[in-house]
Amino acid sequence: LIAAPVPEAYYLSPTFNWEYADASGRTPDLDIITYDRIHFAVHSAMLQERSSNGFGGLSSASEPVAVQLSSSVLNLLLHAVYDLSPAAYSPSWEDIGSHHIHNLHL
Repeated sequence: LIAAPVPEAYYLSPTFNWEYADASGRTPDLDIITYDRIHFAVHSAMLQERSSNGFGGLSSASEPVAVQLSSSVLNLLLHAVYDLSPAAYSPSWEDIGSHHIHNLHL
């Protein structure tokens, strides 16, 4: 027998997953992967609508996109984009004050 390669661990955001339909009933169409390997399934139309530059150009991607953000920072950003409270995740002051958040041009 030939052993098949074992896939890397795949972690999906509990909030931003493939079952999260927007107000119009659309399911996510974009996969954003953080440097700590958490996948966020989002709506490209929402990123385009809520950002002056398509969320740094990510909203037009047709393939999964890797970003140099931690999952906790991206989670905060996406909660803001979707107008959701991140309180259930108890974000740290470090994440809230992250230089990544303040240096983004969205």
